[in-house]
Amino acid sequence: MSALLAVPQPTPSPDAPVRRVRRRGQAAERGESSFLADVFAPEALGARFQLVRELGRGGMGVVVLARDVGLQRVVAIKLQHPMLAACARARERFRREARIQAQLEHPGIVAVHASGEATVRGRPVPWFAMAYVPGESLAERLQREGRLPAGEVRRILLALLDALTHAHGEGVVHRDLKPENVLLARDGRVVLTDFGVAARPSHDDPRRNAADVGTPLWMAPEQFAGEHAIDGRTDLYALGALGFAMLAGRPPFGGPSARAVAVAHLMGDAPSLAALAPLAPRAMTAALQRCLAKDPVDRWENAAALRVALTDGALAWLLAPLRRARAAMGRARARRDTEL
Repeated sequence: MSALLAVPQPTPSPDAPVRRVRRRGQAAERGESSFLADVFAPEALGARFQLVRELGRGGMGVVVLARDVGLQRVVAIKLQHPMLAACARARERFRREARIQAQLEHPGIVAVHASGEATVRGRPVPWFAMAYVPGESLAERLQREGRLPAGEVRRILLALLDALTHAHGEGVVHRDLKPENVLLARDGRVVLTDFGVAARPSHDDPRRNAADVGTPLWMAPEQFAGEHAIDGRTDLYALGALGFAMLAGRPPFGGPSARAVAVAHLMGDAPSLAALAPLAPRAMTAALQRCLAKDPVDRWENAAALRVALTDGALAWLLAPLRRARAAMGRARARRDTEL
């Protein structure tokens, strides 16, 4: 969880309760290790995949690195948490994530290779195997560097806009764009992942559970309030918040709790990105500032329109020194003509 959302906790005293908490944490870790061992046992997934190591975990499940025995390649496998897998509705939601992501065939979206269910301790555990993207997440890079150069920010944004243009064209809204879900591959690719709360507005009720999905730091106001239908402009708000964080070194809104962050998104004005990132091109900061409009009508119409704005702004930024040089040459020539 981001430090902006972490609620301050009282300093624990070195007594028995602390030791019990530590023991519970150790017991949980042993339980997770036992769970993975059961999942990759020969009678479950072990005949097809060999576990290499854990990559990450969250409230919905765990992602591991594994080797596909038959195809002799490494993959990333997402496993649903066994407690959630006990619920048929949760299992269907997990399978839906795999189906949506598998249907979005695009180089900027992590590919899904296979999916299924493993039987662990007599219970079904859904899983799906994805392409493994060696590198780091945008969250890891921001934690290390704080803020990124404008040229790198534009490169990442344009790649994400390409992926979003494809997803939106297929009727899918991601709804959870955040640094942790943006992968920066070692070969330079920018890849979008985790469609766990994605929506298809043409098929789903766009207002259903609107306030229950997403990550508060990056959520659009309509996701909190449910006052507008969810569409591609919801993702553009989050993309604007990502761009803001990359340039300014912090998200546009924060607070000591999720509720405080929600109120800031709903009621507060976004700070001036141009003031916080004075070296960034004005066309870029203006384009990202427009993404953060409270009303979706006031944002960019779609991802393609924002891409054009960022591309044209980049061209103008690159040509600006040439134009200034030509103007200076013209003034110098005019002075010489006057002197003659």
